[in-house]
This record gives sequence, C-alpha cells and structure tokens, in this order.
Amino acid sequence: MFFCASLRHAFPFKKISMAVGFSVLVLAGKSMAGAFYLPSGGSVGGLGRAFAGQSAMGWDASAANSNPAAMTQLDQNQWVGGMVGLYPDIQLQDAGSKTLLTGGSVPSGTKTGDVSNFTGLPNFAYARKIDADSNTWLGFAFSAPFGLGIKYSPQFTGRYDAIESHLRVMDLAATLGTQVNSWLALGGGLHLQRADAQLESAVVDAAGDGDIKVRGSSYAVTGQLSAHIKPHPDWQIGLDYKTGASHNEKGQAFVVIPTYGISGQYDSSVRVNLPDIATLSAAYSVTPSTKLLAEVRYFTWSRFQNLSIVIPSLSALSPLVRQEQYRNSYTAALGTEYKLSPAWTLRAGYLFDQTPTNSLNRSVAVPDADRHWFGVGASWSFNPNWVMDLTYAHIQFETVTVNRNVLSTFGNLTQMTGQPKVDMVGVALRNTF
Repeated sequence: MFFCASLRHAFPFKKISMAVGFSVLVLAGKSMAGAFYLPSGGSVGGLGRAFAGQSAMGWDASAANSNPAAMTQLDQNQWVGGMVGLYPDIQLQDAGSKTLLTGGSVPSGTKTGDVSNFTGLPNFAYARKIDADSNTWLGFAFSAPFGLGIKYSPQFTGRYDAIESHLRVMDLAATLGTQVNSWLALGGGLHLQRADAQLESAVVDAAGDGDIKVRGSSYAVTGQLSAHIKPHPDWQIGLDYKTGASHNEKGQAFVVIPTYGISGQYDSSVRVNLPDIATLSAAYSVTPSTKLLAEVRYFTWSRFQNLSIVIPSLSALSPLVRQEQYRNSYTAALGTEYKLSPAWTLRAGYLFDQTPTNSLNRSVAVPDADRHWFGVGASWSFNPNWVMDLTYAHIQFETVTVNRNVLSTFGNLTQMTGQPKVDMVGVALRNTF
C-alpha cells in the first residue's frame, strides 16, 4: 500500500514536477494472502492443510480463533503455541519507470528490487471447558492476522513509489462456544488489535532525492460470530464471520524536501479500513483415519479504497491521498488429513488466493497477484498429552505487474514486473490437560 501525492498544488510549480510516494503498512510479516492478510499467523497445523477445513472442526485450541463454536468438539482442555517462519523471494524488474525531473527520463539507480528478509509469526491459543452440562468452552488466542514487510534499496528505481512498508497487526481474542443441541454449536467473541506501521519513500526533487517516512500505531476492537454444524456423523460444517477493523494510525512523519527547505518531524495520522472475513468450511470423514477438507473465505476488501495521511503542521501538503481501489476477493482451499498411526498424522492441501489489488493502482509496496499455496505437514504425538506439529508451505505468485501511470500529474511513472514466491516452515506444540 502506498501513497502518491503531488506537491504541485502545495508549492509553486516551477520547471519540474515533484512527487511524494508513500508506502503505508498497517498490520506483521510479509504480504501473503490477499494483499496483506496472513492466515499463516493463526495455526501451524492449518498451514499444512493450506487451511482447508480449518473452521469445520475443533482441530486444536486454535479453534478459539478460527471458529469458537468448534471448541465444543475438543476432547480435552488444551493449549497450542507455535511459530511460522517466512522467507520471501521477491525480485521486481524495472519495465519502463520514468520521472518528470528531466523531461520523463529513466530514474537513476538499480533496476531490480530485491526483498528476501526472514520473518517469524508467533501464535498461541488456549481452550478450556467451563461448563460440562452445556458443553461450553472459553478460549483465548493470540495471532498476527495481517502483515507486510517490504524493504528495497534506496537506489531502487521504484523508490518514488516505495522504499519500505512495514506493518504488524497483533490480535488478542477472547471467545466462547456452546453446544445448542446434538448437531449445532454457536460461538463468538471479541478481538483487540494493535497495529504498528512504518512507511518510507523517496521524493522527486531537483536538489537531490527527498524522503518521507511515516510511523504510527493504533488499537481497534472487532467482533466474531460462528457456528459448528454436524448434520451427519461423517460431516462437519463450520461458519465464521469476523468484522473488519478501522485503524486510525497516529504517529510521526519525517519529511525532507530540499528544494523547498522542508526538513523536520511532524505529527501525522492515517486511517486504514480492513475487511470483514466470512468463512464456509467443510470436513468429510471418508474413513475413521481419512478426512477430505474444503474451505472458502470471502473478504470485503472494497472497504479499503484509499489511504490518506494527515500532517496538520504541513497544511500545504496535507492530506496526502493515495487511491487503492481494492476489490472484494476470495480464497478457496482443498485438502486432506490421514492418521497414519496412533502417533503420526499426515496432511496436505492447496489454496487459490485471489488478489484484491488492481492493475491501475498496484504498488511495489504490495507487489501482489493471484497466488497458489501448497502445504504439507505432520503431527507427532510423542507423549499422551503432547503433540508436535511440523509444516512446510510454498506460495507461488502469478506474474506481478505494477503500472502506476501518474507521470503527468505526480511526476513519476512506476512500471515493474516480477513473479515472487514465499517459503514457510512452521512448528508448534500442543498440550492437553
């Protein structure tokens, strides 16, 4: 996500056009699923199934987050804690970027933007039965549902679009689930989110590149409703709905624009609207040891239409508005799980992830495209009360194209292409008590 805001109307427009490019990130890790949604931040075991059937069953205590109603299907009180390590391989190639600084010339610098830094996503969940007669469960979960971590060289020709965009959204959930009758359970809860963001981009300027960096943080509360349905002993169905958050990031802007003598630190804010997420999930037991799994998630990303940075002390620049124009999107997953022995369980899955970005507004800050997830994993029950989950997953992006054609208005045209990929390894421990 980035901002691109012209200084043309803020200061006398001389012989050159000056532009401010912004990348804002609102929520931890790498951009992974539908822009910067991170399902991998919630469950190591679910990642091994590519999240197929994640909301359909009480797989483990992570149901406190994925579907609180499914906690009623757990056999014992439980906690689970894990970490997913992400290693992105993003290489964007300049495909014709230009600036107005010298009549539409190619920006100086490196024509390849590389991102390959490692990030870890922690998660923890706890589920406990609090009433045996009604089969009512209390759950807590900590996860990173949204995130972004992009940093290019300051010499990258895409620097006027973005140099760095860093977002971490941490989510703490408190949920309840209760059995209504033999085939229906209902659940829900509240989520407290903290978002921390940092963004930076270069500024086209005749006296040498300027720079704008924005940092901010915020809190927001969201809600969740869910249901678990068991119409037949071999079938389980999960429904879950999470409301979107509206984060008003408040922090500091560090601005350097040499030609106009601007250099300082200023209070700033930016509002970001995150999507509602609706999930339909199913699990079918082919045999007592084999399950077939499916899941579809729908995201109301159309809530995210623009980003607007407000810097009250620089009224001539503020607000800096960046059109994003995200569209609603979906993910669809298929998977299977097989209990090989009392000690070992194997799983695998595939997920298609539709990007909410569009070709006219896509940025190097979120180099997104439709994605294909492939996951495999295993669980080892090495003790009657202890289980270890191990997972590997690979995400392959379709071709990313960035074509932000704002040369005549904002002073820069950013054109890039690439085919990113991400590898992930996860490990978790579960304990029943």
